[in-house]
Amino acid sequence: MQTKWFYSFSLEERVPQDRLLRLVDKTIDLSFVRDLVKHTYSHTGAPSVDPVVVFKMALLGYLYGITSERRLAEEIRLNLAYMWFLGYDLDEQPPIASSPRPAPGTVCRLTASSSLKW
Repeated sequence: MQTKWFYSFSLEERVPQDRLLRLVDKTIDLSFVRDLVKHTYSHTGAPSVDPVVVFKMALLGYLYGITSERRLAEEIRLNLAYMWFLGYDLDEQPPIASSPRPAPGTVCRLTASSSLKW
Protein backbone atom coordinates (compact mmCIF):
# COMPACT_ATOMS: atom_id res chain seq x y z
CA MET A 1 0.00 0.00 0.00
CA GLN A 2 1.34 3.39 -0.98
CA THR A 3 1.44 6.23 1.54
CA LYS A 4 -0.66 9.30 0.69
CA TRP A 5 1.27 12.53 0.99
CA PHE A 6 -1.54 15.03 0.61
CA TYR A 7 -5.14 15.00 1.72
CA SER A 8 -8.04 17.26 0.94
CA PHE A 9 -9.65 17.56 4.35
CA SER A 10 -11.66 20.23 6.12
CA LEU A 11 -12.65 20.17 9.78
CA GLU A 12 -15.48 22.53 8.89
CA GLU A 13 -16.94 19.84 6.63
CA ARG A 14 -16.33 16.97 9.08
CA VAL A 15 -18.06 18.46 12.14
CA PRO A 16 -21.80 17.81 11.82
CA GLN A 17 -24.05 20.88 11.71
CA ASP A 18 -26.25 19.57 14.53
CA ARG A 19 -23.33 19.12 16.95
CA LEU A 20 -23.72 20.85 20.35
CA LEU A 21 -20.36 22.58 19.92
CA ARG A 22 -21.57 24.29 16.75
CA LEU A 23 -24.56 25.70 18.66
CA VAL A 24 -22.30 26.94 21.47
CA ASP A 25 -19.87 28.48 19.00
CA LYS A 26 -22.65 30.22 17.07
CA THR A 27 -24.55 31.42 20.17
CA ILE A 28 -21.88 32.59 22.63
CA ASP A 29 -19.19 35.16 21.84
CA LEU A 30 -16.31 34.43 24.21
CA SER A 31 -14.00 37.21 23.02
CA PHE A 32 -14.73 39.14 26.25
CA VAL A 33 -12.65 36.56 28.16
CA ARG A 34 -9.39 38.10 26.90
CA ASP A 35 -10.15 41.49 28.48
CA LEU A 36 -11.26 39.92 31.76
CA VAL A 37 -8.02 38.02 32.30
CA LYS A 38 -5.40 40.13 30.51
CA HIS A 39 -4.04 41.36 33.85
CA THR A 40 -3.16 37.75 34.79
CA TYR A 41 -0.99 37.16 31.71
CA SER A 42 2.69 38.07 31.60
CA HIS A 43 4.16 40.03 28.71
CA THR A 44 7.51 38.25 29.08
CA GLY A 45 8.56 34.63 28.76
CA ALA A 46 7.02 31.91 26.66
CA PRO A 47 3.80 32.82 24.86
CA SER A 48 0.69 31.61 26.64
CA VAL A 49 -2.32 29.83 25.26
CA ASP A 50 -5.13 32.19 24.22
CA PRO A 51 -7.44 32.64 27.25
CA VAL A 52 -10.49 31.99 25.04
CA VAL A 53 -9.00 28.59 24.18
CA VAL A 54 -8.38 27.90 27.89
CA PHE A 55 -12.00 28.82 28.66
CA LYS A 56 -13.26 26.64 25.82
CA MET A 57 -11.11 23.76 27.08
CA ALA A 58 -12.69 24.09 30.52
CA LEU A 59 -16.12 24.22 28.88
CA LEU A 60 -15.36 21.03 26.92
CA GLY A 61 -14.34 19.32 30.15
CA TYR A 62 -17.57 20.43 31.82
CA LEU A 63 -19.88 19.55 28.91
CA TYR A 64 -18.38 16.11 28.32
CA GLY A 65 -17.49 15.15 31.91
CA ILE A 66 -13.73 15.17 31.41
CA THR A 67 -12.23 16.01 34.80
CA SER A 68 -8.56 15.26 34.12
CA GLU A 69 -6.51 17.93 32.36
CA ARG A 70 -4.26 15.29 30.80
CA ARG A 71 -7.22 13.30 29.55
CA LEU A 72 -8.81 16.48 28.20
CA ALA A 73 -5.62 17.30 26.27
CA GLU A 74 -5.60 13.77 24.83
CA GLU A 75 -9.30 13.91 23.90
CA ILE A 76 -8.77 17.25 22.14
CA ARG A 77 -6.02 15.75 19.99
CA LEU A 78 -8.27 12.81 19.07
CA ASN A 79 -11.66 14.49 18.59
CA LEU A 80 -12.08 16.53 15.41
CA ALA A 81 -15.07 18.45 16.80
CA TYR A 82 -13.02 19.53 19.83
CA MET A 83 -10.18 20.70 17.57
CA TRP A 84 -12.67 22.66 15.44
CA PHE A 85 -14.31 24.22 18.52
CA LEU A 86 -10.95 25.42 19.83
CA GLY A 87 -10.02 26.89 16.44
CA TYR A 88 -7.19 24.50 15.62
CA ASP A 89 -6.63 22.75 12.31
CA LEU A 90 -5.25 19.26 11.73
CA ASP A 91 -1.71 20.50 11.17
CA GLU A 92 -1.69 22.55 14.40
CA GLN A 93 -0.76 21.28 17.84
CA PRO A 94 -3.51 21.95 20.40
CA PRO A 95 -2.50 22.89 23.94
CA ILE A 96 -1.10 20.09 26.03
CA ALA A 97 -1.45 19.66 29.78
CA SER A 98 1.91 21.34 30.42
CA SER A 99 1.35 24.40 28.16
CA PRO A 100 2.03 27.74 29.88
CA ARG A 101 -1.40 29.06 30.88
CA PRO A 102 -3.41 29.77 33.96
CA ALA A 103 -5.37 26.83 35.31
CA PRO A 104 -8.72 26.57 33.53
CA GLY A 105 -10.48 27.08 36.86
CA THR A 106 -8.78 30.46 37.24
CA VAL A 107 -10.07 31.70 33.91
CA CYS A 108 -13.53 30.34 34.65
CA ARG A 109 -13.67 31.92 38.13
CA LEU A 110 -12.55 35.28 36.76
CA THR A 111 -15.11 35.03 33.98
CA ALA A 112 -17.95 33.83 36.20
CA SER A 113 -17.30 36.57 38.75
CA SER A 114 -17.95 39.16 36.05
CA SER A 115 -21.41 39.92 34.80
CA LEU A 116 -22.14 37.51 31.99
CA LYS A 117 -24.79 38.55 29.50
CA TRP A 118 -26.23 35.69 27.50
